Amino acid sequence: MTTPHYLSKNSANTQPITRLLKTSLACSILIGAGASTASASVLITNDFEALGDGVQLNGTTTTSGNATWTAHTAVVGTEFGTAEDPNIGGALAVINFDSNVTPALDPAVSTYSNVSLSMDLQVAGSGTQGIQMALGDNTLQNSFFGGGGNGAKVYVYLYGDGSFNLFSRFSSTASIVASGTPGSSGYSFNSGSTGFNTVQLALNTDNDTADLSINGTVVASGVSVTDFTLAAAGVRFNAGANSQQIDNFTFAAIPEPSALAAMLGSVAGLAVWLRRKNKIA
Repeated sequence: MTTPHYLSKNSANTQPITRLLKTSLACSILIGAGASTASASVLITNDFEALGDGVQLNGTTTTSGNATWTAHTAVVGTEFGTAEDPNIGGALAVINFDSNVTPALDPAVSTYSNVSLSMDLQVAGSGTQGIQMALGDNTLQNSFFGGGGNGAKVYVYLYGDGSFNLFSRFSSTASIVASGTPGSSGYSFNSGSTGFNTVQLALNTDNDTADLSINGTVVASGVSVTDFTLAAAGVRFNAGANSQQIDNFTFAAIPEPSALAAMLGSVAGLAVWLRRKNKIA
């Protein structure tokens, strides 16, 4: 399977007439580049291309971010460069941001105001068969649906018929906070072996809300979810043999506004210094 690559580039090709104009343009580019970097920090990705057919996902590292997977032995690679659960339902694969990422995320995940988890999911089956992708606290690695409020705190369940439920665990049980079906909710769905579905779950940790999109269509926005300390992301397979696959795992984050303001403040200070230097010259 071909994995898309994304490239972001800031460039400028100008012929300034005066030093002051050159300084202004340079500072504008620096500020713009800094804001762009801070607004879209991709921390961890995995395209599973290096995971051989039948090789267990457990203990392998991600394509970028150097994070380590903790996974059930049933979760293995496929010849298409994806990961699947070919044997049993309920197999779990988790990345714990605190203990598995080497070097540790800097700044820590807890300092980000917005995070985003995205995966390409291939689902099939009927009833409750499907794939769940989740954000949770540090208990997610031990139990996806642990008692007493442990495990997945916010998760989306994409079923084999294309419908979805978005859950949040406010107490010991999870509640559905949003749901939908293809067509009536305005999103497309690739069923079974016909293709993958890009699912993105975004979490705002400042106001405890979540957004969800499926194949580029926003299907839930500003939904209230539980307050928790983010420490892990994971996926849970719930289906029969060889019917569910995941690809293109991406975890991204946006720093707190205070961190962004401090960075832009430093850049602004550089701009003032450059202007003064030009005046003296």
